Amino acid sequence: METVKINTYRRLVLQEEQEDDRRPFNRKYLTRLAGYLRPYRGAVITVCIASIAGIILSLLGPYLIKIGIDEYIVPRQMAGFSRVILLLALTIAGQYLSLLLQGVLAAKAGQNAIFDLRQELFNHLQSLSLGFFDKQKAGRLITRVTNDIDSLQQLLSSGITTLVTDTLSFLGVFVFMIWMDWRLTLVTLITLPIIIWLVFYVRRRLLMGWRQIRKKLANVNATLNESLSGIRVTKAFNREEENYRLFAEI
Repeated sequence: METVKINTYRRLVLQEEQEDDRRPFNRKYLTRLAGYLRPYRGAVITVCIASIAGIILSLLGPYLIKIGIDEYIVPRQMAGFSRVILLLALTIAGQYLSLLLQGVLAAKAGQNAIFDLRQELFNHLQSLSLGFFDKQKAGRLITRVTNDIDSLQQLLSSGITTLVTDTLSFLGVFVFMIWMDWRLTLVTLITLPIIIWLVFYVRRRLLMGWRQIRKKLANVNATLNESLSGIRVTKAFNREEENYRLFAEI
């Protein structure tokens, strides 16, 4: 009987997860999520400034190497080469300082935003009626409060920073390449359609994998919830081995 109950519960949770997967992406959710960073806008702005500074320094490094090779090493005129080496060292140090500042401030802002989100979510759950909890499954709610919040934490702590940094880096490198040699830049753009296709292909594969992970987590939470809530029945009927088997099948 308990086996049927667990399997039924697991099937309902998976059905709800599949319904969530079919829902279209809504940009309002992303805007609402970004609103949790508003109280920490100072840290976010500092992260953006540090990101821009780090990108400029990363582009300056190869240019200094070019100067060192073309103007000092090839002509064998080493007078003043030490200044290029010093500037290159300062550039690398500035990049590491920028990355450190971005990591610390982004993590701090993200953690604070997630703390506010957890507080708001918990308070909202406390204010809901008993009818809501009769309709919703405890395993699904646990997944929402724990795993989904952890995913949002990664997004706010590092995902947004990575997105902004990579986008600005791409634009900066593209402008720098055009300034250096626009003909060679056009040649390199030949591979752009292949890169775009690979990005979308990998994206689809990652999305499928992420959906599978969510389904597995929903299964785990559903089975754990039913097993723990029915632990007296399990002990009374000596069903430990059956529960082991059910959990191993997830």
